[in-house]
Amino acid sequence: MKLTAKKVEQLAHLRALIKRAEKAEKDLTDSFRDEMQLRKIDIFAPKGCPFQIELSEYEKSDVSWKTLAKKFSKRLYGVQWKKFLLKEVKSFGRSPVAAVLVQPNAENDL
Repeated sequence: MKLTAKKVEQLAHLRALIKRAEKAEKDLTDSFRDEMQLRKIDIFAPKGCPFQIELSEYEKSDVSWKTLAKKFSKRLYGVQWKKFLLKEVKSFGRSPVAAVLVQPNAENDL
């Protein structure tokens, strides 16, 4: 693929569309959830529609695994906890990550 300004604009446009679609999906989902809770129904399956909406309610844990690991490491290893954790993290190795970000181009103020 040839890197061009048009391709950059295309990627930025696609990401903007995705962002708008995700917001629209969230808004519609929230509306369904609110209406189904109000009507006290678990499944909405309109006649003639190939899909149904199911309301699934459950409790979510608010556990921070990072905080919990630090807490137990401090308790188990005392003042040496940080040294121990860094040693353990190194044993897992590292994987390279390449991210393509779309940012406004400050050089081309339109």
